[in-house]
Amino acid sequence: MSKKFIAVFILTVLVLSTVVIGGNTLPKGSVAAESISVDEHHLISVTGTGTIQVIPDIAYVSFGIQAEHENAGIAMEKMSARANAIIDALKEREVKEEDIKTTGLSLVPVYRWDKETGKSILDYYRASEFFRVKCTVNNAGAILTCAGENGANIINGVSFDISNREELKLEAIKKAMDNAKAQAEISLNGTRYMITGIKTISIGSIYDQIRSIDMAFGGKGTENIEIPIEGGMLTIQATVQVTYTFD
Repeated sequence: MSKKFIAVFILTVLVLSTVVIGGNTLPKGSVAAESISVDEHHLISVTGTGTIQVIPDIAYVSFGIQAEHENAGIAMEKMSARANAIIDALKEREVKEEDIKTTGLSLVPVYRWDKETGKSILDYYRASEFFRVKCTVNNAGAILTCAGENGANIINGVSFDISNREELKLEAIKKAMDNAKAQAEISLNGTRYMITGIKTISIGSIYDQIRSIDMAFGGKGTENIEIPIEGGMLTIQATVQVTYTFD
């Protein structure tokens, strides 16, 4: 074998036995975690969160009427009379008909236990109807008062919502994207790298709150009482998962 051939062989072995990254030769035994082609970007994945808190402008007032009688027909008549009185009173307060919704209607027999015979005996019938009325938050207390004054003997509670909920969801997603980008940029702070683009975007869960107040009381004594109702704050929160490219 000539000296020229031996020199070329030794040079080739040396080149194949070293790995150079960023101008530095890896020591013998080092392993590169990933081989990246020259045209492939570096990637960084982050989760962004966007939160919006807003005062609700819509309230849903829930209440009901119950009437009892030994005769099922009379129980229904009594209940219907009260329900019609409430609906008429609400319309006089300029509540729209489409904003008054029946959510439940029932007629059930009520039994009592007879110790002498050891049997259940029909005692009376209970007729019930439940409503949900859409109104402004400021008008919720007046709606409850109106219902109580005109025969409602069950008040279930009040829930709150936002009229521009879909717009606020989009705004929350935008804030989440801004938050994700800020996280990616701050993580590269102090390096020579910069964000160059987006590879993937995934919109995660959107926390869509509807706040409710349970009001478990009923019977007499709800008339002529203007119940103060405060809507508080509602929260809408969105999350996004974004993979950025950087060079």
